[in-house]
Amino acid sequence: MRKKKISQKASRILIIALAAVLLGGTALALRIYEHKAAPTSEQSIEKQTAKIQAAQNAPAVRRQICKPVSHASNPCSPENLLPYFPDQASAEQASAICNLESRGNPNTQSYVDFCRDGSVFSFGLFQINVIAQEHLIPECAGVFKTTMDPAIGDVACVKKNNGVCVISDCRVIDQEKYAACRAAVTGIEKNITLAASIWKDRGSWKDWGAYAFCKAKF
Repeated sequence: MRKKKISQKASRILIIALAAVLLGGTALALRIYEHKAAPTSEQSIEKQTAKIQAAQNAPAVRRQICKPVSHASNPCSPENLLPYFPDQASAEQASAICNLESRGNPNTQSYVDFCRDGSVFSFGLFQINVIAQEHLIPECAGVFKTTMDPAIGDVACVKKNNGVCVISDCRVIDQEKYAACRAAVTGIEKNITLAASIWKDRGSWKDWGAYAFCKAKF
């Protein structure tokens, strides 16, 4: 009986999230989803990810474009990012990526980067992948157990949806460290510093999903 009630509650939350996409865009929907309907099993991850990805096809989402934040008070604004990047042009590119990734909400968590146990591993303004960037984040060392795929040089993928890996072969092995890792990487200055470091190392924004919307402009 309790399982049925929980399932009904989760369904109501997902309906609200889908409606939020139409009314307020992806960021509002994801804030509702990530705080109230976090997946707890591979089955729930698959079902909920499919619904959120379906929501991404709504007209309100398709209209989203690659552009810098216009409000200086937003953490993703070019004014806020300029100290971390070499010039105005790169700060504006960073702002556009940041805007698409989180809308300036430092507590945003990924809706596709899940481990087998339902744990999320990408967070913050720039959606930093804490498994891929563990070497840059001391607080995230020893948090996850992963199975690597030598063919891709990355964590093995368990489940894909439309060509995107939505469940990776990993799990949290220390919940206390996981909480500390998440707290560290969602810090505004830390997240921006990490993004700037990765961007400088790669020489582009290709590591970010938002780049697909911006590559024609960069």
